[in-house]
Amino acid sequence: MSGTTVIILIAFVFYLAMMIVIGAVYMKKTSSSEDYFLGGRGLNGWVAALSAQASDMSGWLLMGLPGAIYSLCIQLLRWQQAVSCSIPYLDLIIT
Repeated sequence: MSGTTVIILIAFVFYLAMMIVIGAVYMKKTSSSEDYFLGGRGLNGWVAALSAQASDMSGWLLMGLPGAIYSLCIQLLRWQQAVSCSIPYLDLIIT
């Protein structure tokens, strides 16, 4: 393994350990499923709005955007093929 791979593995293990510690600490603060899902009803309105917007953007980015890019690239490829097929004939038109 190279030095870069070792550094990446160390960072990953550290991140994983921190996530387990944070999960264990907050697991003890949660008493019911309502507490878990709603944050103990202690969240402000702006937090709920940000969460709703993040969920909306997540759906668009994971499902809508790839389809839109696929559609756009297909159109660009067709245009590119049309241009590349017509380039040999430009010489006949110009001369």
